[in-house]
Amino acid sequence: DGQMQSIVKACEYWRKSGDGAWLKARWPSIRKALSFCWIEGGWDADRDGVMEGCQHNTMDVEYYGPNPQMEFLYLAALAAAEAMATACDDAAFAADCRALRARGSAWTEAHLFNGAYYEHEIRPPKGKVADGLRHPSMGAKDLTDPDYQLGKGCLIDQLLGDYAARAAGLGPVADAEHAKTTLRTILERCRKAPDDATFNPMRGYALYGETSLRMAWYPDGQMPRSPFPYYTETMTGFEYVVAALLAWNGETAAAEKVVRDIRARYDGIRRNPFDEAECGHHYARALAAWTVYKAFVR
Repeated sequence: DGQMQSIVKACEYWRKSGDGAWLKARWPSIRKALSFCWIEGGWDADRDGVMEGCQHNTMDVEYYGPNPQMEFLYLAALAAAEAMATACDDAAFAADCRALRARGSAWTEAHLFNGAYYEHEIRPPKGKVADGLRHPSMGAKDLTDPDYQLGKGCLIDQLLGDYAARAAGLGPVADAEHAKTTLRTILERCRKAPDDATFNPMRGYALYGETSLRMAWYPDGQMPRSPFPYYTETMTGFEYVVAALLAWNGETAAAEKVVRDIRARYDGIRRNPFDEAECGHHYARALAAWTVYKAFVR
């Protein structure tokens, strides 16, 4: 996910700065960063526009098989690379990116969207996993039954790639109606009300009596034996992504509610309003709040 985000960020910087010389000097490295997806045993080794391989991600685990969090970031990176390739007169690479994005998008909408949200199709690897993509403690001890997967869960961050593409000025990469439905499902299923006593065995960034959006919700009986570890937690950076997407989709009242719930928790009495902690103080992901502002003033 970080590598795909970096490609999108490079595109965003180029578009904002207008510095064509900067882009042309870095294009070979950017091209190489995206091409890494297609190595043998890699994320999209069969080059069908769908990430199936061992995907290390910000949940500090590795997902196996197509999932919305990484897939939409991949589609965003393909859109960004196509724009940059076109500007650098690399027409063949731009065409490859365009074709991969079209194939990947069609497959994702047809296979991962379950009518309410996008889910993870767990696929244990059948062949080689490229060197450097696996870590023994990240769920890959047993490749036939990997731990720490998302599976059927409704993930708060499943539309992160759509958010990244929109923020960079590339436009949405998820189907508009599917995305709207998904956001409504996230609000309904992931919202933790003040009287919700669901046990959180991890870090307590939101406590009983407070309203927040938890990281994931699972249908009854559909939770993996050992899901990704943060599924019961709340982290503001992820909540702001949902708020920004709601605002971009015209759901401004719902977006405001998400932000007001965060501010109620970081009100200067319960917590420091200038320190939205996550794996440490003053965590950078909370800066996604600025994108909410951008979405409101679009």
